[in-house]
Amino acid sequence: MNSRYLYYLQVVTAALDIILCNILCLIMSIWLEGPIAFPLTKSYYALGLFISSAWILISYVNKIYSKKNVLSFLLFKKKTLEGIFYFGIIVTAYSVIFYPVMLFSGVFIGVACLLITLTSNRYLYLKIYRAFKSKPFLKEKVVLIGYNATSKKIASSIEENEINKEVIGFCDEESNVEELSHYPILGNIDQALEVCKKYGATEIYSSIAPEYNPEIYRIIQLADRHCIHFRFVPDIDVFIKTPYHVDFWNNMPVLSLRKEPLQQLDNQILKTAFDFVFSLIVVLFILSWLVPLIGLIIWLESGGPVFFKQERNGKGNKKFTCLKFRSMKLNEQADVKQAIVNDERLTRVGKLLRHLNIDELPQFINVLKGEMSIVGPRPHMLKHTTEYAETVDDFMVRHFVKPGITGWAQVNGCRGGIESKEKLKRRVQYDLWYLENWRFVLDVKIILLTTISVFKGDKNAY
Repeated sequence: MNSRYLYYLQVVTAALDIILCNILCLIMSIWLEGPIAFPLTKSYYALGLFISSAWILISYVNKIYSKKNVLSFLLFKKKTLEGIFYFGIIVTAYSVIFYPVMLFSGVFIGVACLLITLTSNRYLYLKIYRAFKSKPFLKEKVVLIGYNATSKKIASSIEENEINKEVIGFCDEESNVEELSHYPILGNIDQALEVCKKYGATEIYSSIAPEYNPEIYRIIQLADRHCIHFRFVPDIDVFIKTPYHVDFWNNMPVLSLRKEPLQQLDNQILKTAFDFVFSLIVVLFILSWLVPLIGLIIWLESGGPVFFKQERNGKGNKKFTCLKFRSMKLNEQADVKQAIVNDERLTRVGKLLRHLNIDELPQFINVLKGEMSIVGPRPHMLKHTTEYAETVDDFMVRHFVKPGITGWAQVNGCRGGIESKEKLKRRVQYDLWYLENWRFVLDVKIILLTTISVFKGDKNAY
């Protein structure tokens, strides 16, 4: 589908979602409070503004209507369901403050109706999208300059991922073509513009640098005059064999081995602010009474300190003192040996603390001090960091961000001891995925999944 028509479909779908949200809100108000008198009062306009703003904010943060998501129906539906979940949380909080009577009787039914309505809207979107995506006049035609490994990759990528584009063929000297693909050679390189005009192509992708063929300079200059988009795809695979990420500094491309959203200042501020506020609430309203209570129980059973303090590696591999409720008897192996199933060093209180997943709550103090984050790769004792770095090549990449109380690896089942290289690799893979795909919504999701796990219990919590 042509990007212009795809954009129209995105806008119409988003607008329809907002209208449906407000209609449902109005219906729920009529159901709960009786017929509405017209003209509407300011409170209804305020509620409508809040509903619309909340959905727009959630859509923006969760990227519900991004091109990547709307081109995949399953991904679009998944992002919509996530958005409805967060929307329900926001509306519930709003109802608690302004409409306490509506809390139980209205919000649940309203969110359920919204789920049904927006899901139906997604199927309507799917019907329209499928009806139009295959229409030739809605696709942008592409010509590729250069018949080589890079241009073949471009063709395959467009064919597999870019539903709104269509490769019509290559332009290159026939002497350079050894084995023809299912895309034809439409002409020589100097005929690229004529080929575009003949077949109605609006984009040119060149895998040949102008330094190797001066004719490319002429094509670049003339492409603008003919309203044809020229794009250059350098063959970077010659230098880098692994996946890479491209950033720009003053229009200068910079290649990185991975994408790191938490290197951006705005993301750092958002994550740090959330960590500070959340951990401050936990320290003031939970740890303020829980620490004395658990401390007394620990002291009565085994004496000794309330907290277990251990040096661990944090961001940038800097050492910090990690806090936990002491769950073991005082022993000399604490800094070198991990806990195992039925560990004899565990106290009775310690077993209970670990089973309830509350032995690590003091780490909110570490978060408040800026040494840890609520979500991030779990920190390891110094000895294990040294060993693991020798075992897995990318292990130290985890230390590009602050360690966390919980993490993406933990909510995906990677808890407990690490008995094999395969288990360690799996944890590192989850941690690196988190580092490369961080979003604020992902942190919220991990916190919610961790909370659910705490109440359900985890067989690896020992």
